[in-house]
Amino acid sequence: MAAVRVDAAYTLVSDAVGERVLLVRNPDTWSLLGGRREDGESLLEAAVRETREEASVVVHVGERIDVELHDGFTVFRAELLSVRRRPTAATRTSPRWPGCPWRVPAS
Repeated sequence: MAAVRVDAAYTLVSDAVGERVLLVRNPDTWSLLGGRREDGESLLEAAVRETREEASVVVHVGERIDVELHDGFTVFRAELLSVRRRPTAATRTSPRWPGCPWRVPAS
């Protein structure tokens, strides 16, 4: 049986100086925001929608920065425009974007 190709789009959202990135917490790891492209949707539209759904933030998607052809994963650089949820005590926050779960990349 042939494997079915799944196209997925992700966003790399960093703060203004590139010191922190916005990630989503999965049960046992952190990952970029994104997911499967829906029928009739462009990869760019999928990246915006998935980022909004997973982190309640609005982004402007910019350049495509990585494509993994084997799995159909595309990563876009994105600029955070607004946060659409209230911060919680468990949420790491940014002074510019309160309520956003920022992570500092490992050195």
